[in-house]
Amino acid sequence: MATLTLPGEWIKNWEKSGKHEIQTALYELCWQVVQGNLKLDLVTSVLGDMMELREDMPSILADVFLETSALEEKNKRDHYTQLVGACLIFLPEAILKERLDPETLESLGLIKQAHQFNQKIVKIKTKL
Repeated sequence: MATLTLPGEWIKNWEKSGKHEIQTALYELCWQVVQGNLKLDLVTSVLGDMMELREDMPSILADVFLETSALEEKNKRDHYTQLVGACLIFLPEAILKERLDPETLESLGLIKQAHQFNQKIVKIKTKL
């Protein structure tokens, strides 16, 4: 089992720099999975542990997933989808639906069809 150790300054200085430092660390961790350099199950375990640090951690991780989502290579895209899918057990579906693109949501099984989802979004925004 992995032990999670974070610098205390990150938590103490959360608003100034801590949030950014953790977001950067999460991005690097996720990027290594996308590249195929780290095992999915190990990273998922660490991410799950990190979600317990603060109430807003799921939102921060969803932002990291948003930053990593624009992948063209099929292999990297598959690793990305597997990573996000493995994190569904501790990330609220609603947060992912707010942040991720419809194609990713469809591949994760969170929506049925990306095209219909896009049409509904346009209708809702038009009514507003």
